[in-house]
Amino acid sequence: MKKMTQISIALFATVLIASCGGSKKDNAADINDKKAALEKLKSAKAKNETEIAKLQAELEKIDSATANAAKIKLVSVTPVSTQDFKHYIDLMGKVDAENISYISPRMGPAQVKAVYVSQGQFVKKGQLLLKLDDAIMRQSVTAAKQQLEGIKTQLGYAKNIYQRQQNLWKEGIGTEVQLITAKTNVTSLENQLSAAGENIKTIQV
Repeated sequence: MKKMTQISIALFATVLIASCGGSKKDNAADINDKKAALEKLKSAKAKNETEIAKLQAELEKIDSATANAAKIKLVSVTPVSTQDFKHYIDLMGKVDAENISYISPRMGPAQVKAVYVSQGQFVKKGQLLLKLDDAIMRQSVTAAKQQLEGIKTQLGYAKNIYQRQQNLWKEGIGTEVQLITAKTNVTSLENQLSAAGENIKTIQV
């Protein structure tokens, strides 16, 4: 009985080993088949890619549209770097400048003799910018001063006449019209003297 048990165990172990050996053989065969199929597909892929490239080159030679499409890059890569951003636009319109002043002489146009500032320089009120030919202005000032002196002489004479008329009027000599006329002459000459003085100040500024 003991011998029969040993024989049974030995047979079971033999069957088990044979079974495992067969499974390993089947797995190895399956792997080999898959590898062969993969190599076959790779070979077919390489052949197809070669054929595609060949046909593409032939089409580019005879079809310009295909050649242009082949040259178009759908995706490109550019390295990231720091650079200035410049953007330009075209506009149509009117541009008005600010802080521009048009300067003209007070007494009319005159020839410029000297310029003491340059374009774009900052200037302030009262600063001398240029020198004009003032020959005519100086002549005007001289004439105005002469006129002023003449008015002063006339005013002195008119005041003397008025004073004499007053003295005669107090003594009952002369008429009231003569006195009023003498006073009017004095007032008129005083006004002329004041106006002449203001005219000289204006010219000399």
